[in-house]
Amino acid sequence: MSEADRTFKRDTNVRERSLCQIASAYVRAASFDRFDRDHDGVITRAKWDAGETARFERIDGDGVVTREEFLRDRAQARSQ
Repeated sequence: MSEADRTFKRDTNVRERSLCQIASAYVRAASFDRFDRDHDGVITRAKWDAGETARFERIDGDGVVTREEFLRDRAQARSQ
């Protein structure tokens, strides 16, 4: 492998890691914002519980969440 190829590979790997880190930070921030609906910078127990209740109700169709429903919701969340 030439020096140019090694440099290209190294630079490409750095860019890919950087993009993944940016995307990961964005996902974490969006997850926080999902619970911090009034955007005061904190998540109280009530906000946490409300967020989980809302998630359950979004996923649920019959009073229980099956593995299939849960995994479908996770896949949809990742694709957004």
